Amino acid sequence: MNSFFKKVTTVETSIKMLLAILVFTIPSNLFKTFFENTAYVHGLLIDYLIPKIHLSDFLIGFLFLYIFAFKKNRDTLFSAFKKVSYVPLVVLLLFVLFINQLFLAHSLIAVLFFVRVLLLTCIGTVLIQQKNILQSKIMNIAITCTVLFQSLLAWYQFLNQKSFYGYYFLGETNLHSYAGIAQSTFLGSQKILPYGTTAHPNILAGSLVLFVFALFNSLPADGKIRKVRILTILFAISVILLTQSFSAIVGLALGFLMVLLLKRFKLTVTTQQFLSFFLAFNLIVICILAQFSTKQTQDLTSITRRAYLNEAAVTMILDNPIRGVGLHNFTAQVEKYSQTQEVVRFTQPAHNILLLLTAETGIIGLSLIGIIVLPLLRKKIKCEHPEYILALMPIALLDHYLITLQSGLLLLFLAILFACKK
Repeated sequence: MNSFFKKVTTVETSIKMLLAILVFTIPSNLFKTFFENTAYVHGLLIDYLIPKIHLSDFLIGFLFLYIFAFKKNRDTLFSAFKKVSYVPLVVLLLFVLFINQLFLAHSLIAVLFFVRVLLLTCIGTVLIQQKNILQSKIMNIAITCTVLFQSLLAWYQFLNQKSFYGYYFLGETNLHSYAGIAQSTFLGSQKILPYGTTAHPNILAGSLVLFVFALFNSLPADGKIRKVRILTILFAISVILLTQSFSAIVGLALGFLMVLLLKRFKLTVTTQQFLSFFLAFNLIVICILAQFSTKQTQDLTSITRRAYLNEAAVTMILDNPIRGVGLHNFTAQVEKYSQTQEVVRFTQPAHNILLLLTAETGIIGLSLIGIIVLPLLRKKIKCEHPEYILALMPIALLDHYLITLQSGLLLLFLAILFACKK
């Protein structure tokens, strides 16, 4: 009996350690590219089409293998899968979706994304049943260390206007070259925005927003640890403001507003209510942005560009309603579906993950998501901490990196784990 208890404890501790290391690498942009010659569109190299293996991919793979090496975890996964309605249909749709990715012009990047999502879904299905792992002391330490590390690095970059070390320092962006680097005006002078080890200041801000709520929700009643975490939260918020990321700042405000409502008025939020709110809010944002696409202006703002990309996504959906254009293949097709040449100079995915997913997977992808989500809606499962999802909602509606970049995908994965209740 004692040996069994020790084994279980060791397994849980190992999973916690692996997950903690994965959390620390979420903001990392360190990767190795492959077959760059396959990522050209009309002679232009598109970064979003370059196949990449990230540092975090090794951790995802190892965590998957370790978790499912134990029969108990395999049984948990199969038990959860059996609760999904129409299991044969889910398997069929997954198979068809996978086969579709094999016959794309840029198939490798699509298959890599499909495998990542599948692995994370399996890992998440098990972890969401084990809140003791997600709420462990090791996880809190990992999140605190991640926030402090990224915040210190960000302030160093901003104050010195240069990289600390360079790319091999967990993928830190080379800020010595001003070409393509995000900048803004501070006190009348042009300044480089902080990146941390992420690919863009917006991603750094989005990462810190999620971690801020993780620290806030784990605050002890009193003591030195509480003081350290409060200072860490304030330090992170200073960096979020420094990045000038509109979506992250709005998400931070919405998240804290939700926390206030939950604590002050003792509100509870079901998955059904939250999804309805998300869809309604998404429709409003799309309609507002659509107004900008009708305005002809030479001074194209980021809002107008988002409107053009979203408009192209809608056209793409109407032209490929069943299977879409393929995972991660939006940028390979966007030029065909836009009326403006601006998309040639600004070749990016649609800045709305719902439109982007629909454009890339069509009815097949939406049906797959619907079949999995509907049982949750019928049972009205409680969303224990909706602030995590709400904080990322502006990013989901105004940006794309939650499903196009590795850091974003892991942020979304972590937010769902923290938000949902067994």
